[in-house]
Amino acid sequence: VDRKANGNTMISTFSFLEVLNYPNRMLNQIPVEPNSSDHKIFEVDRSGKKVWELIGLAQPHEIEELPDGHILIADTGFDRVIEIDYPNKNIVWEWKPEHINWTKINPLWNSSHYYNGPPAFDWTHLNDVDFKQYSTWNACLISIRNFDMIVEVNYTAEKLGPSNNPDNIVWYYGDYKNHSVLQRQHNPDYLSNGNIIIADSENNRIIEVNYTTKKVEWVYQSGLDWPRDADEIPNGNILITDSLNSRVFIINKESKAILWQFKGDLVNPYEA
Repeated sequence: VDRKANGNTMISTFSFLEVLNYPNRMLNQIPVEPNSSDHKIFEVDRSGKKVWELIGLAQPHEIEELPDGHILIADTGFDRVIEIDYPNKNIVWEWKPEHINWTKINPLWNSSHYYNGPPAFDWTHLNDVDFKQYSTWNACLISIRNFDMIVEVNYTAEKLGPSNNPDNIVWYYGDYKNHSVLQRQHNPDYLSNGNIIIADSENNRIIEVNYTTKKVEWVYQSGLDWPRDADEIPNGNILITDSLNSRVFIINKESKAILWQFKGDLVNPYEA
């Protein structure tokens, strides 16, 4: 879910229950068709009226509106980030981990490393993209859940081309199955101080990572069960989506005291 600048809301939806043809892609040994109308993003206005829809996706997890009105999508089942020229529905940029030579980023990630494929369904579970404007260039922060890693991509250089250039990965955090760092994370975000906040989901914690040193500067993990989102709100407090505890709550960042909590009828909430 993402709130647009005009006040409308973008919603992503998909079903795990479809059993349709999906060549060369498997989910728990069941073929799944990503181009179904169930795998889509739609926009509703403040009255709840649907005003726009995009199908042809596969398990879309995240929507990010860009300053020019285009939208970025974490198209999870297709292992990619795409940019759509809203309100048209053309793909004007695509970033895919399978097109990256990961060995050029880290020599330890050789040709047989998991990062270098071969791709299979849910190989990456690429589940988030966040956008940032620096003074002279723009960036995308991308969460590749099944790599246990997030990467920052120079979006400006990508758009100038050629795209999917490993030299455009300017920062990364995490390493495959090094779960002391990250374990199947969700929804990394830029903080106002330049650091990165990450829902380190299967380590049941929220962490703040210093962008320069890559050291963890702040941790919250009290009672969490598979948290999948953490956001800095304008007053500096932290909004957390604690999925398996079916709650959304706000803490004071310094004292870590819970200031507000909502459970209601929530079931496994994803983000807030």
